Amino acid sequence: MRGVGGRFLILLGLFMLGAAPARASGPPQIGELWASGVVAGAATLNGEVNRNGLATTYHFEYVTAAQFEASGFEGAKRIPVVEDAPVPSGAATFSKVSQHPSSLAAETPYRYRLVAHNSGGTVTSPAFSFVTQGLGGSTTLPDHRGWEMVSPADKNGGSIQGFGANFGGDVLQGAAGGDAVTYSSLSSFGGEAQGAPPASQYLSRRTGGGWGTENITEPTTAGAFGAEPDGVPYQLFSTDLARGLLFDGTAYELRDTLAGGLTPLPPQSPGVSFAGASPDLLHAVLSLEGNLFEVSGGQMEPVSETPGATLAAQGGAVSLDGSRVYFAEEGNLHLREGTHVAQVDEEVGGGGQFQTATPDGAFAFFTKAGRLYRYEARFEDLSTLDLTPSGGVEGVLGASTDGSSVYYAAAGAILLWHGGTTTEVAAAADAGNYPPTTGTARVSADGSHLLFLSRASLTGYDNVDQHSFEPDPEVFLYDAEAPPAGALLCLSCNPTEGRPLGPSTVPGAIANGAGPNATRSYKPRVLTAGGRRVFFDSEDALVLSDTDNAPDVYEWEAQGTGDCAAAPGCLALISRGKEGSASFVDAGESGADAFLLTGVSLAPWADPGSVDVYDAREGGGFPEPVEPFVCRGDACQPLPSPPEDRAVGTLVSGPGNPPVRYSGRHHHHHHHRRGRHRHRHRPGRGR
Repeated sequence: MRGVGGRFLILLGLFMLGAAPARASGPPQIGELWASGVVAGAATLNGEVNRNGLATTYHFEYVTAAQFEASGFEGAKRIPVVEDAPVPSGAATFSKVSQHPSSLAAETPYRYRLVAHNSGGTVTSPAFSFVTQGLGGSTTLPDHRGWEMVSPADKNGGSIQGFGANFGGDVLQGAAGGDAVTYSSLSSFGGEAQGAPPASQYLSRRTGGGWGTENITEPTTAGAFGAEPDGVPYQLFSTDLARGLLFDGTAYELRDTLAGGLTPLPPQSPGVSFAGASPDLLHAVLSLEGNLFEVSGGQMEPVSETPGATLAAQGGAVSLDGSRVYFAEEGNLHLREGTHVAQVDEEVGGGGQFQTATPDGAFAFFTKAGRLYRYEARFEDLSTLDLTPSGGVEGVLGASTDGSSVYYAAAGAILLWHGGTTTEVAAAADAGNYPPTTGTARVSADGSHLLFLSRASLTGYDNVDQHSFEPDPEVFLYDAEAPPAGALLCLSCNPTEGRPLGPSTVPGAIANGAGPNATRSYKPRVLTAGGRRVFFDSEDALVLSDTDNAPDVYEWEAQGTGDCAAAPGCLALISRGKEGSASFVDAGESGADAFLLTGVSLAPWADPGSVDVYDAREGGGFPEPVEPFVCRGDACQPLPSPPEDRAVGTLVSGPGNPPVRYSGRHHHHHHHRRGRHRHRHRPGRGR
């Protein structure tokens, strides 16, 4: 007999003969342990136990960390208190067990372990740890911040959309100074929208009395974006939001958001696409039929001498003043400076892949065959330095603005090259951190700080998701100047040491569309104040006041920054943490202004249920405006129009006209109730 059927008949025969097959049994086995639901005075301790074929019981033991250091688990409390609890049966291997100790001390580290017993023996796990939260939990924003509603309350019944929510695109960007922010919406409100674009664009600026909003949507030709638009018309804004680059379906235009002027950018021809620009948008590079053109001040100059060239990257390939432009041509990397063109990768035989350049374009980093090179733009004396002679480079995360430092991934680790010395930063990083023009990693201007994401447990934190049982990405910050040789901090790891409820994230470059005219060149400012402030989103509840089980926005700041006095830094919510989710949009360069998007009403005059942009601003907050008159009931109905004939009884004193009388059985009853089918208008909503 063969197969499953044969085995079944053999087992059945043995059973009938009284010779049941032997079943493996022995001492229990303990799998993973983790804490969850840790608050000020309670926690949930979880573990996995394999009964190993025998009836098995278990209990947890726990002590404070101070007691553990003094005498281990001697005198430890146990739960269940009296008798062990049975391990559930039925699981093929490991069964989950949980207990809920209470009456714990607030803000106290604990050690715990799991003890399992059956007739085959007793097994004890190693010690694990958790830390209880503080009492109460702060409900105030850090750094004396106050929420300011940026988008207007009256949005014609609409909402503000998040990244990628408008036809696969959207433009949300804050000004470097924190005094302005731009965003898109499918709804038209404020000024009259001209034309029919895929989405309307708005610009809000802060004044002494509040935020004012302007509809900066430009007229468009009907059908210019087709039946399925690709992103929104505005592509990118300058760092101060003084200028905006938009695409009208056939050509590009530059809008002066202060004066309102609109300048067409040559070449005005179908098929033109955006290649890149300087941060101030005064120098844009456009591509048409394989040719690159730099456009500045209404003048157009060719970038390359032959067709087939492409800009090296949408971000970082054009210097601040537009004097240096890096581009690829025939598989090689080139630099155009003025009328001079040099091959950047000539010393390595060509084939270089551009990674990033300093803001002035004086240094560029490129890779070839797993090696990282730094090129210095000196035409009279070409200078290319091999930073990684041993090879193995997987990607570049970013570089300092002076080119003296560069972070890269090689052989699974993150490394820092600085001044000829290479230092290991961390054991692993997610591939999404690079390339530097679009990846999630950030480097401070002086190169001293690196922000990145990793699913690896780099600091010993158990980052296995409580629901998916897969590692969640966490936000890490490396400080190269911290003694003795740099410090690596996990900013989003739960301070309780409990397993996360979900991932923590920072955005990479924001994509507007996916087609040939798509842009992906702006990266929101998540690392600010010289690397001493970080903003990120997290689905985990990292502080006691985060109770909505939804993504929220957090700020981490180093000791001595803002009102943080704790070492090495402080973590706090800047969204509400209650009633619904929020997501980070952008921040000013100092981090004093942090913009977020949420449907939770953070201002008393907000439109409930509508998604709005808010600024969590240091020292911010405006007095509540005078509440407008709100009609109720019949007060919402318009006044009746005057009768056409004023002489028929309505204005004449006296008994008036006698009532109409009908005789016979035919009566016509007319019951007219004024305004019965009229719609009531609510402030802030469309009719």
